[in-house]
Amino acid sequence: LDPAQPYAVKERGLRLMAVAVPHGSNVGRIAAYMNDKDLALKARDALQVIGSREARLALQNHLGRSGEAMDVAIIDALARIGHPDSVQPLTALLDSRSAATRAAAMRALAP
Repeated sequence: LDPAQPYAVKERGLRLMAVAVPHGSNVGRIAAYMNDKDLALKARDALQVIGSREARLALQNHLGRSGEAMDVAIIDALARIGHPDSVQPLTALLDSRSAATRAAAMRALAP
């Protein structure tokens, strides 16, 4: 995923990596696109589909970096992955200043 490539190539690359990256692989190149306003949600989607420990950590580490809407999207991705290691970071968000973030965290933690 070369950042110099056109948008369409990067978008397709993220979709392909979502199904091609084996568990345990480094997802740093995918996670880097979480900082790209045009590709952040595509990167989030790819990490969600991968669902590995590395992908979950990348999602968790990005919380609080790109604003409320992206936090809600990341929380939803972590909820869909549904791994117990996300409970602690999601619980911490119950004290967020953002009502949307708190609500998303509550939904994610609900049984």
